[in-house]
Amino acid sequence: MTEPARNTARRDQDVHFDSVGEGPPRYRARTDKPVQYLTVVDKESGAVLCYVWAGDEDDAAAWVPRDDAGGRALADGGHWHARLRSAKERGLLPSQALAELLASPESNRGRVLPDSLTTAPNSDAVKTLAASTESHPPMATPPQGNPYATAPRAGGPNPYAHPGQPYAHPGQPYAHPGHQGHPGYQGHPQPPTPACRFCGGSPAVPVTFRAHRGLLVVMTFRKLDGPMCGACGVAVYRALTTETLWQGWWSPFSLFLFTPFTLLHNLVVSRKVKKLQAPAPGQHGRQVDPGVPVHRRPLAYVGLVPVLWLLFMIVSGLTRNS
Repeated sequence: MTEPARNTARRDQDVHFDSVGEGPPRYRARTDKPVQYLTVVDKESGAVLCYVWAGDEDDAAAWVPRDDAGGRALADGGHWHARLRSAKERGLLPSQALAELLASPESNRGRVLPDSLTTAPNSDAVKTLAASTESHPPMATPPQGNPYATAPRAGGPNPYAHPGQPYAHPGQPYAHPGHQGHPGYQGHPQPPTPACRFCGGSPAVPVTFRAHRGLLVVMTFRKLDGPMCGACGVAVYRALTTETLWQGWWSPFSLFLFTPFTLLHNLVVSRKVKKLQAPAPGQHGRQVDPGVPVHRRPLAYVGLVPVLWLLFMIVSGLTRNS
């Protein structure tokens, strides 16, 4: 039986592709400029699920799941991604999008942790924090003040009881260490060693670095605090100091008061992190890239413009008076 001939005329035609639009507007997914981020925690366990960060300078914003949060973080991320996309479609700045999340912090599985708005030197620092397993160690008891954690079950073992004496004798509370015949609490537990908030490395020291921006009558103040290792601390110091050097001179109060104070404060605090030894290899996650020193960054010398102008005005005034 003979098959009928097939029409192959369309196969011989050239293929044409019709251009389509770029799709819905989106914030940029990465920035080297300073960002602010929120911490989202699980409403059932209190564990950190993800971070939502934003930076106005590059019109960037995104959410980053914690590597150790598993499928719940990925499932909850769709909620925050959709809200960021909606904010962009309505023409909101990334910082305004974060403000909306704070005003309405609930999702199906998570919730924005109150007072968790924090500054980071760039978006990679937030990704480093999300990938670290040291910055949020597991805890047998949820931290005090966390309203979203599950309370420990009643009747559990007393972790501070003396072996063989689960609870102190009625009428005799925990005895003072060293007193014989009084069973009870034997000494205080040693406080945990601080770990770097970015890479989880140790040694780390609690520090606070600041940045200041002055524009005529408008001034903004920012800070980034927490325990930091030597490398990450130097990176934050260089980023915020450089930002202050080129953005902090453009108002009268900034020129004579706030910017000099901020630069001096950062210089003093930087000595603490520079004295630290480097964390042992394999003991920490990815560290924040410190980049080049402040004096090798061109933006740092923008601050010479108002200084030279001030010197010129002083010299001109002295010359006229003489």
